Amino acid sequence: MKQGSLSEQMGAMALVDQLRLQHRQVQDHLDLPRRREEVAERIRTYYQAQGIVCDDALIAQGVRAFFAERLVFKAPGLSRRCRSLCWLIMHQGRIAVLLFRAALLIGTFALVVKLEAVTR
Repeated sequence: MKQGSLSEQMGAMALVDQLRLQHRQVQDHLDLPRRREEVAERIRTYYQAQGIVCDDALIAQGVRAFFAERLVFKAPGLSRRCRSLCWLIMHQGRIAVLLFRAALLIGTFALVVKLEAVTR
């Protein structure tokens, strides 16, 4: 069996190292209890360095609230124009049917008026 070249081996090792780093970063972000404790400890240290007295329960409550909403998607508010456009797009089928019915009604009415004019 032929051995691979050094450049192939180095390229593969670079890819493996990159995947290992990504895996470690994902695991760090997924270890939520440890992340919460690290953030709470940094906050405590900051407040102590600034001479600010803060209760540990209050810090824990703030950290829990932050982590509870950090991965929640909050859609930006839409302008009135965008909301109207979205409504039109969502209801375009109904609008088309209403316009078709209105056209039929107007056409029928025009036909009736012409027929009455002819019969007089």
